[in-house]
Amino acid sequence: MEILKKNLGSLVDSLSRENRDKINNRLIVLISVYPFNEYEYIISNLLGLKKIKLDDYFKIREEYLIRNEYLHIFERYGSPTSFGITWAQSHVHSIAPEIKNRRNNRVLVLTMNMISFSSMAKTGLK
Repeated sequence: MEILKKNLGSLVDSLSRENRDKINNRLIVLISVYPFNEYEYIISNLLGLKKIKLDDYFKIREEYLIRNEYLHIFERYGSPTSFGITWAQSHVHSIAPEIKNRRNNRVLVLTMNMISFSSMAKTGLK
């Protein structure tokens, strides 16, 4: 992210003072809400001011994706916690099936208790 920020900052710094000040002043008060953030704002302004071309944008994007090759994993799961619960847990289970999910163990224990209780009731044991 630091490299992207530095590269975009250099492009903004190369703009005319008026355009540079407009962008920088707006960034100070810009509220970032996915997918609209400071990077999207800077890039769209650089495209609009013809400081970069669409091919330049694709190059910036590709370089970022190469530097952050696993970012798509977090995008898919929404948060590191969801990633850990969903992907990592299933991955660990596929490598070591003897490791059980705690939630599944509770279901197993509850099921075993129900079977035991049912057996005791049928035999008259208490």
